[in-house]
Order: sequence, then C-alpha cells, then structure tokens
Amino acid sequence: MAYIVNKPGKQPSPAPRTSKLVVSDLDYVSVSPLNLEELRRMRILIVDDTPDNIDLVKAMLEKSGFTNTLSAASGSDALASLRAALKDGVCDVDIVLLDVMMPKMDGYEVCRIIRAHG
Repeated sequence: MAYIVNKPGKQPSPAPRTSKLVVSDLDYVSVSPLNLEELRRMRILIVDDTPDNIDLVKAMLEKSGFTNTLSAASGSDALASLRAALKDGVCDVDIVLLDVMMPKMDGYEVCRIIRAHG
C-alpha cells in the first residue's frame, strides 16, 4: 500500500485507514493510502547538487511510471521552482525529494523554509 504525507494543517484525504509516519525527528504527520495511479500523476521535484544523482533518481522514477518530474541543482533553485509552481496560492508540486548535504543552503534549511511557508 502506498501513502502520501498530507501538508501540515490540512486534514488527511478520506481513506479507510490512517496512520502516523515519522518525518525526520521533527514531528508526526498524518498519512492516507493512495493507489499507484494517483501517485504516478503527482509532480515530483528532485533537489540535488550532483547532476548524476538527479539523473539516477529520474531514471528510477521513470522506470516505475513516475514521469511528472522537475529538478533543481540547489536549495535556492528548489525554492524558486516551488514559487514558480504556485498557482492561486496552491503549489502544484506534490513531492520534494531533497538532498540533505548541499553547499550554501543544505536540505534541512530548505525543508525549514518550505514548512514555514506551507
């Protein structure tokens, strides 16, 4: 069964079951089951300062049917991509795969900024 993490402050999607998923060691968030086709339609932002890593993640996702991806080579590029993806105050990026160790702005800082504006 596949799960998606709901954005903080939003109620989980109606589902037969919900559970808790630990995200880092920050807190707990609600998760709801989704089917695979719903997951494959999601827009995924891949953030990594190593181009080969981005290519590898994209190839792995595409092999599994996840083709709606975009990428960013730095934390600031990722935040710019997320701002550009805002339409009427809603971001159309569903999942961010974030490298933790990047120069200038590491993944933890990017995550803090995303959470502060979520």
